[in-house]
Amino acid sequence: GAALRAIVPTMLGAGVPDYFFEHQLGQFIENTRTTRRLNQIRAGLSDERLVIVSLARDPFQWARSSVIQDIVGYIPILEKLHHPGTGAENTSDAIVEQGLRRVLRDLAALMEREGGVDPCLRKSALGELSFRDTVFESTPDSMRFFYLFSRPVNWFWQHFETALDIRIRDMDRVGRAFEYHDENLDVVILRYEAFDDDLAHFLERVGLPAPEQITAQNVSREKPHAGAVNAAFDGEDGARIAALLRDTVYARTFGYS
Repeated sequence: GAALRAIVPTMLGAGVPDYFFEHQLGQFIENTRTTRRLNQIRAGLSDERLVIVSLARDPFQWARSSVIQDIVGYIPILEKLHHPGTGAENTSDAIVEQGLRRVLRDLAALMEREGGVDPCLRKSALGELSFRDTVFESTPDSMRFFYLFSRPVNWFWQHFETALDIRIRDMDRVGRAFEYHDENLDVVILRYEAFDDDLAHFLERVGLPAPEQITAQNVSREKPHAGAVNAAFDGEDGARIAALLRDTVYARTFGYS
């Protein structure tokens, strides 16, 4: 309940782009259905057994993939960060790459100034983080990128634990996975990078058949502007952020440090 209520304000803002509103609305509906089923099971109103599979992923690669996946929604923001030039500099790929390089540069500087990702996010949660001299101050729409990079780092503690009332520190460590079991509920957090093998092992442990075909398939390379996004992420500032993300509680917990 609390986790779902926290999502609503992020959807209802007048400035939320239609693309992201529709995407978040779809997720919200599915999360609401799952939460209701979970509550029914825990209240003893259903004999159903619920199995929840969640994924951890290298936070930098998760952010890269998320930007590529939703690049259509991000382009209007990146256009505001573009400095018009001539010829090739005005192509859509140039707009994406140049805008992302500015975002990554300022985000790395901001996190370094605050002493790392975790201290930066703590100050942000308290409303004490200054965005002075960054694109996040001059172009407020670009804050969507700040929250994007924050999401993998704090999602399990702010949303997963709240929604399921399960603490990661209380889950059992089984190989690379985290597991929780009670009478009608089985929960596992798998690493995306080892998803195929570890999912099969988990299902075997809980007495369920492995699906005939389920794989962690990354189709980012086929998305529009994937090359421009990768060029920005593979640059010097991307490397700075990747190093900062490796020095987080999230990375140490799930094996990405």
